Amino acid sequence: MKREILRKYFPIIKKHYPECKEDEIEVIDSGHDHFILLVKNLYAFRFPRTDGHGKNDHMENSFL
Repeated sequence: MKREILRKYFPIIKKHYPECKEDEIEVIDSGHDHFILLVKNLYAFRFPRTDGHGKNDHMENSFL
């Protein structure tokens, strides 16, 4: 499962951090509604598990 998540979202991370390698990313999939991809223990990317989980992300991102 973690490998599939990494394959799906790695291109997005690579766009922002072109020097990043797959082995520098830790997938945290224990959350209820999102996956977290931790890059080099410095940057966190959060992706919704489903479209429904992502609908309110814009409000949360504005708040953060």
